[in-house]
Amino acid sequence: MMRRRRGGKGRRRRRVWPAVVSLAVVLAWYVSSGLLSAITTRAPLEEESRPPRAGLKTVPILRVPADSIGSTKEFFDKYGDQVVIVENEVRHHGAFKLGWQGLRGLCKGGSVQTNLYDPSSNSWGGQSRHKLLPLGEYLDDYIILNEGGVAKELRYAGGASGVPKTCPALGQYTPVPRFVALALTPREVERELAQNDATEAKSRFLSSGTHDVLLGQPEIFIGPPGTITELHMDAWLVPFWMSVYIGRKTFRTIRYEDSRTHLNYYKEFARAEKRLYDDSTGTYVTKQLEIFDPDLEAFPELENVKVYEGTVNAGDWVYLPSATLHGVRNDEASFAVSSNSLSPPVIDQFAETCADAEFSNQCALMVRYAAPCLDEEIDSAQKLKSCLYESPRMRKLIGRYERNESRDMFLFETEGFRDFEAWCQRVCAVLEAQLKTQMESDQDRIQRAQEDFKLKSGVESHYVLELMRTEAPSIQMERLTEYVCGSCFS
Repeated sequence: MMRRRRGGKGRRRRRVWPAVVSLAVVLAWYVSSGLLSAITTRAPLEEESRPPRAGLKTVPILRVPADSIGSTKEFFDKYGDQVVIVENEVRHHGAFKLGWQGLRGLCKGGSVQTNLYDPSSNSWGGQSRHKLLPLGEYLDDYIILNEGGVAKELRYAGGASGVPKTCPALGQYTPVPRFVALALTPREVERELAQNDATEAKSRFLSSGTHDVLLGQPEIFIGPPGTITELHMDAWLVPFWMSVYIGRKTFRTIRYEDSRTHLNYYKEFARAEKRLYDDSTGTYVTKQLEIFDPDLEAFPELENVKVYEGTVNAGDWVYLPSATLHGVRNDEASFAVSSNSLSPPVIDQFAETCADAEFSNQCALMVRYAAPCLDEEIDSAQKLKSCLYESPRMRKLIGRYERNESRDMFLFETEGFRDFEAWCQRVCAVLEAQLKTQMESDQDRIQRAQEDFKLKSGVESHYVLELMRTEAPSIQMERLTEYVCGSCFS
């Protein structure tokens, strides 16, 4: 009997032991991933007892001279799957010779969206406190008058200001580089569809018979030294490129293969953040991931990825494959333009990435309308590839690519217009249509407010209504449209 009891006890131990091991493994995983500190209270460690962190694994971005690449095919065969800086690729562009005064003289009447970086913001790239400014005023106050000194405020004209709707003439100085000139890019009506899937926009797209222009790209990036765009993944997961014409910029990038394993939150959120317990204050705090000032205690997973770092100088061009995470810092006052372009040789790579990322960032929806292939939903990499390869627009691009017709092209050429004037007038027409829609929306909003106030009297209601009229979005849009259309028809 005693033996049986001992034997039974031994069997119970054998049954309990695997559970203990499993619990230990789970706890070890929580500790190693940094999650335990976010959900438990623990006594602070003495500084000397903390294990040293390994730090970021930074490796240099590949750099190649422009004259070493004979053709677009050679570029994609050698470098299409990696971040690469092509030195001196855009030195012959007109924008490289403009300088700040030349840029001001050409585009001072345009308007740019400006931002301030906020380390605690969860918005795209950490950009906040947006302000639309005349480009000439922005250059005077933040770039030209502060050249060689410190800007009064690190306000960055970083994104959201497309060349077509800011300064169409600049497109004649910033051609699309040869490697990405034959590429699929969403046009304005298609971007509206991809963002909103709007019935009215879809009807207009199907009945137009032609493709509209894209007003938002290439984007203009201008900023004083010290301005940054923090780590982010671009919309649509489409490959990204940038031509730098003035100054110097540092890129820090992380390949999709690394981010999908260790930083997978970027496929859902504009910025990575964690709510962590602060031992020193006894409270929970929210931390944003900053690639230029990384907190490895909060984000230990950064130690598991390679961070590719490189400086893009004036005259250089940089290319990033699909879904590459990137943050950018301006080391000097800088001016650049960038865009997202899907070239024929990377269709398969893009489709596989889009599907692997579970079609995040509207990557499949954009293709449906840019290709277009509106008749079926895209829910696999194969369907995405079929949509692209069977698209008349992409087939035409593939044919030209195979015939080695790629070269530097102006925007009007990449979008199929006969000349700059025809393209610019189309830009004007699209802006006027958008202005009309915005004015109707503003008027409807003001009318509803008047009805809400009709039983009220006094200064407050009149003040609010007047403010709504003078600050309506259509007011700024009207100024922008007048400038663009004036430059197109002058």
